[in-house]
Amino acid sequence: MPEFLYRDIDFRPAAVPGWRALWIDNDGRLKSDSIVGWLIQESYVVEDDGEEHPPDKPAADRERRIVAAIHAPGWGAMVTSAATEVDVWCVLGPDQPDPTPEEVAAEHHRRQGGSPE
Repeated sequence: MPEFLYRDIDFRPAAVPGWRALWIDNDGRLKSDSIVGWLIQESYVVEDDGEEHPPDKPAADRERRIVAAIHAPGWGAMVTSAATEVDVWCVLGPDQPDPTPEEVAAEHHRRQGGSPE
């Protein structure tokens, strides 16, 4: 069965500082990392033969998405999708406040299989 993946085709730096990706660690603590910009990604297919096959559509018709980019841990200035590194809960802009401890606890509970409150 073919596998659909995404490749980075462009990077746009964050226009203003303060964007951040938030996640909750296994102990229920809120963690964050600065978003350095946005990756533009395009879908591609890897067929059963393990080979990557070029898209059969014009570039304007290919599926694209924009994802938050952080510095790849241990790779210096290299950027990667935040979702590749951690289970991102949310992305907040420069003027948005962090979630309250109660919101963090409720989200952690939900992620551990608890029912939403």
